[in-house]
Amino acid sequence: MKKLFVILVFLLALGSMPSYADTGNFLVINPGPLNSFSIDTSIYNYDTFDLLRADFDSSGTTALGGGGGPLVIDGSPWAVTGPAGGTATFTPVSSTHWYFSFTSFNFGDSFSYSWDPDTASDGGYGATVAELAGMSVMLTTTGGVVNGTMSLFGVGTDVASVRADIASPTGVPEPATMFLLGFGLVGLWGARKKLKK
Repeated sequence: MKKLFVILVFLLALGSMPSYADTGNFLVINPGPLNSFSIDTSIYNYDTFDLLRADFDSSGTTALGGGGGPLVIDGSPWAVTGPAGGTATFTPVSSTHWYFSFTSFNFGDSFSYSWDPDTASDGGYGATVAELAGMSVMLTTTGGVVNGTMSLFGVGTDVASVRADIASPTGVPEPATMFLLGFGLVGLWGARKKLKK
């Protein structure tokens, strides 16, 4: 009977290992309509961690014209709006990979930039918002690195966009989970004391 009690308490403790709730998230979005030529990409920080850098990689995108292939960035972006009280510095890595580094990109801040996606074979190609689907985004934060991929959202509605909802790099244990874990540990301690007698 004692062994059964110990096993039950042990299983309770294992079952109550913490599950984590996000502390927030980051939203990367280019609003529609999906057939629009206005490529205006924004990042919103709804997380408790500061955003230090945002990498964009368009090698996963597919142009519908212009010789096909992935979209490439044409020169430098324009109309860059840095986060409140901070700056955004553009750095090209290749035609399909670029990043912005930030100062003071905190909770509640946003950043946006406009850019011209072309194709490698057609420098005058006019890409639409829908063609941004497949672009990967890597965010470096004070809590770690998180990744996401831009995908179609709200197709067929008036809120159509291409967006990536990127979860917080770490989470905090939910209060109920911590209670269960504590209860399980107290049960293990009590079982250990009983077995020693």
